[in-house]
Amino acid sequence: MPMLILTGAPALSPFRRDKLLTALREVAPAIASVHAEFVHFVATGDQLDGAQRSVLDHLLVYGP
Repeated sequence: MPMLILTGAPALSPFRRDKLLTALREVAPAIASVHAEFVHFVATGDQLDGAQRSVLDHLLVYGP
């Protein structure tokens, strides 16, 4: 079955990202940054037409 893999919005707010980075640096001080983002896996069955892809794109607009 065909599958689209689409990246989404950042999964961490700046506050959460900084808090996680601080905790990670306690374990491994060389860590320079951290980033997390949502990933969407969409089972399409067949190819999406333009209208279907437009609806999907609109559904996946969220976050900052």
